[in-house]
Amino acid sequence: MAVLRQPGWRQNWVQRGVGYSGDVLRFYVMPVLVVGIAWHWVVSAGWIPSHLLPPPDRVFVRILEALRSGVLAANLVLTVQRVVIAFGAALVVSLPIGVAMGSFRGVERLLTPAWTANMVSSWESYPSRSPTQSER
Repeated sequence: MAVLRQPGWRQNWVQRGVGYSGDVLRFYVMPVLVVGIAWHWVVSAGWIPSHLLPPPDRVFVRILEALRSGVLAANLVLTVQRVVIAFGAALVVSLPIGVAMGSFRGVERLLTPAWTANMVSSWESYPSRSPTQSER
């Protein structure tokens, strides 16, 4: 509570709030507006056929229809249920493996090569720039 007793704490709180609202506008609202305007512009210019990328107004009308009919809520519940089940299954499988690897050196030595090989193979898919002859 010492912060509340300092002089000017209300003013600092208000100033922080104003700065935060500017960040919200800059980092959340503006990108959505820019993408929405670009989306509308690309579709109305005819660069992408409307059966592949429908215009934003048609999409928003369909979203409102799905909200009113309850279809969106039902599908949202199913999606969240699937995510929770998948997370639970991953936890049930990975937690005992992690505890065993942390507790028993033999299990760690047995499973570490597979883990390391998986990490190395995924990194090898990224292109790397090798130095040219003049840079060496």
